[in-house]
Amino acid sequence: MNGAILNWHIVKINISNQLFLSFMSFCPNCGKMTKKGFCDECMPTTELKIKNINVKVCVSCKKFFHKNKWNLSKDITESVIKVARDNIKEKVTQIRPVFPKFKMGPGIKLDFSMDIQRKDELFIVPGQINFTYCDACSKKQGQYFEGTLQLRKVNEEILDFVEAFVKNNNFFIADKREVENGYDLDISDQRKLQNLGQQLKKYYGGTLKVSIRQFTQNRLTSKQIYRVNVFYEGSHFKKNDVLRTDKGLFLITSVRKEISAVDLKTGKKATIDLKNKEYVLLTPNKTTVSKVYPHIEVFDPDTYQSVPIQNKKEVKMGEKVKIVNDNELFYIV
Repeated sequence: MNGAILNWHIVKINISNQLFLSFMSFCPNCGKMTKKGFCDECMPTTELKIKNINVKVCVSCKKFFHKNKWNLSKDITESVIKVARDNIKEKVTQIRPVFPKFKMGPGIKLDFSMDIQRKDELFIVPGQINFTYCDACSKKQGQYFEGTLQLRKVNEEILDFVEAFVKNNNFFIADKREVENGYDLDISDQRKLQNLGQQLKKYYGGTLKVSIRQFTQNRLTSKQIYRVNVFYEGSHFKKNDVLRTDKGLFLITSVRKEISAVDLKTGKKATIDLKNKEYVLLTPNKTTVSKVYPHIEVFDPDTYQSVPIQNKKEVKMGEKVKIVNDNELFYIV
């Protein structure tokens, strides 16, 4: 009987010790007494505070949609990392997207994963990319345009200027049609179209006319939608043309509001006013320098005879040059 009672006390003491130890433990990291394994300060976080990663990417220009606007990006990886960093609510040391093999196309949804490192912890987080068109490319795909640029009597230099201006100012040509004496270009942005017309007038002179007409009405906002027509006719002259007037012989250097030129006889700069004045447009011809000392001579393209040059130029023997013939007086231009 006494032995049984003794054994019961031993069991009770053992149970009391176990209860005490579970109730009063020590933090394995800092040694503080605590009711659980880690204290509040040392308790490791097992979750990563992050929002869902869903990235919209334009299949045409590769921009990505973030913070209510389309943003430029080098590639898809950079786009995903930028969105992920803004969606993670704590500091991480590395984000590495892992993509499966995929084909890019509008309407395709790509599921992928990201390896995200926080100190010594590694998390694998899912994400999704929605391939679509941005606002500008969507308009382009639908041949959307807000105005027409009518180009008449223009050269290759002006056409190159138009294409470069469109590319550098982030709009596009929805359609290009060849017509008599020029081209009609449907342009996606009417404000930038008007600016383009002003730039053509500024740099190349010529004639500019702008007209605006009502096109339709927005059903949602009831606002009127307009289309702009910009008519540009190139000047009768262009850079490097040669004019003979009552004032002399001139090489055109710029055609803007005024015609800037160089007097081929004197080498001096000049401004030409052709209002109500007669002039002759001379066509330069290619030839070769035949002599440089004691004076410069070239081969006459018509007779192949060596003829003297009237103006001063630094040239080399055998060099290819352009000349004009002004009543059998030859000038290098």
